[in-house]
Amino acid sequence: MATVHWVVKHEGVQSPDAVVRYVHNWNDHKKQFTPRQIGIALNTLQQKNWL
Repeated sequence: MATVHWVVKHEGVQSPDAVVRYVHNWNDHKKQFTPRQIGIALNTLQQKNWL
């Protein structure tokens, strides 16, 4: 979830598809996360007003 938070807050990435692409391009380890998992993290951060 920290990577998703960083991508949105510090890199200014907004669309869910772009967040997935950015996270997957971060490094090979991040490619293990599915778009669904990244979307859940993004939704959770938005619901908690952490973005």
